[in-house]
Amino acid sequence: MRTLRLIRHAKSSWKDPSLSDLERPLKNKGVKRASQLAQRLHSLPDTVFFSSPAKRALDTAKIIQRTCTPQSPLNIYSPLYTFCEHELLLAIQSFDERAHDCTDICVVAHNPALTLLTNHLCATNFENISTAGYVVIQSTSDCWGQLSATNCQYQDHLFIR
Repeated sequence: MRTLRLIRHAKSSWKDPSLSDLERPLKNKGVKRASQLAQRLHSLPDTVFFSSPAKRALDTAKIIQRTCTPQSPLNIYSPLYTFCEHELLLAIQSFDERAHDCTDICVVAHNPALTLLTNHLCATNFENISTAGYVVIQSTSDCWGQLSATNCQYQDHLFIR
């Protein structure tokens, strides 16, 4: 059994138009909601965190990882910086090479890829995973490379408002 935890980065700031998309930081509201999510999740001791390199995603991941898995490293993985469901699935399927025997992974990334991937894998009908939104998917696959709609099931979600 594998557990895939998906988190959409918290609310980002568009205040400085000179920043590239990769450089956009979190708004104060985003920091607050990421902290609230971390407090609600509390402890995920066996979870390995992976984040998109985008500042807003990485900052969200740091806030949550510090609370939930402080003993584990936070992994930055460039292919998670995508807005495409198919590319996100390929990135997650490649975790066998990066996470070795880990069966519990948390991915902090971007929409619309997260919402579309969740709906594809679990036959859910989420209109939108909100910023700082959290979804849990269980898979019966033997490895991340086999992750597909045929072996995944929606477990839970938490949307911080």
